[in-house]
Amino acid sequence: MHPVLSEVLAATEAARADLLALIDNLSPGQWEQRGSDGGWTVGEVVGHLQLVEDSSVRALFRAFRTARDAGLGPETDTASRLGSLDGARIEETVRPLAAPPMVTPTDAVDLAARREKLEFSRSGLRKFAAEADGMALSQVKFPHPAIGEIDLYQWVLFIGQHERRHIAQIRRILHLA
Repeated sequence: MHPVLSEVLAATEAARADLLALIDNLSPGQWEQRGSDGGWTVGEVVGHLQLVEDSSVRALFRAFRTARDAGLGPETDTASRLGSLDGARIEETVRPLAAPPMVTPTDAVDLAARREKLEFSRSGLRKFAAEADGMALSQVKFPHPAIGEIDLYQWVLFIGQHERRHIAQIRRILHLA
């Protein structure tokens, strides 16, 4: 796999592993626990993460395939993208953000069902990485609603950093932070 794609995908996979380690042994009561601010339950936060990944993966495929069909060439850029979103402070909860309706969970599902949906959304990301591997993903950009225009490597990285932001939120809900 191209080193830049491998790097951002590994960072995103590490975030998912941390998320699963946090939620896998939660009781039903913990899964349904709501933050003291009256916000989402732990289950709803995880549902949001799954919806964000689903919509991001669809957008990644759309942008990549459009660029590929227009003649996108091989990747020549090998610069790390790991710090490229630091200015956006995605992992920090500096202020609450309202999620758009398309990534607001509306289904109340248990942990096992949500975990299955998480695996399905992650398999989509892995399929994208396999299909796009070696192509000039640094040249393909589309806007994120809160961050602005970012390239496809940054989109993959965003998914993991966004999960880290919400891992911290879950830890606060469960009084682990």
